[in-house]
Amino acid sequence: MTRLQYLVPLVGLILATSWAAEILTEPPQSFVYALGVAPKPERFLLVRSGTKYCAIRFLELWRGNDASAPTSMKSGEETFRAKYEWHELHVMPSGTRAEVQRSGVSEARREKLAGIGRLAFGGSDAKVRCAGLELNWTPPSSVYFYTGSKPKDVGIELATSDWKNVGEIQIDSPALTWYRLDLGRQMTLIPE
Repeated sequence: MTRLQYLVPLVGLILATSWAAEILTEPPQSFVYALGVAPKPERFLLVRSGTKYCAIRFLELWRGNDASAPTSMKSGEETFRAKYEWHELHVMPSGTRAEVQRSGVSEARREKLAGIGRLAFGGSDAKVRCAGLELNWTPPSSVYFYTGSKPKDVGIELATSDWKNVGEIQIDSPALTWYRLDLGRQMTLIPE
């Protein structure tokens, strides 16, 4: 490999790391990409899968700033946590409004692994849960269209919103654009 081939991934990692630090401190514009959606902090992300609907809103995003050089026993990865509220929704027969069935506050986290191979422990609960769905999460606020370790269209759709209050949610609002897994999609900012 040439020096340039080694350098390009390193530059990408540096840019991605500084960009993630920015997102944790500055509310970004929502965006969609091949694997998921990243909503603006404190705005609801709507999830639907068949007849299941839920709303997720990230409340606090925390970055550990504790990355270290990896060793044979430790991954060296940085710790991230996200506190989020969730609301399982029942769509009213009119299809316009959604009634809250159950609500809660939970935390998603990605922590360092320690150990070797299959003997590794610690790690993550890198999922957001709502309405019986467990969706993959990546810091600071991206939610994936799929569950499990491999991208696969399982019928999950996500839509960002500007709503801060669950009572404002209108499932059939023309302002909503529902997205599904699309491995060919480039990262796109979602218009405000």
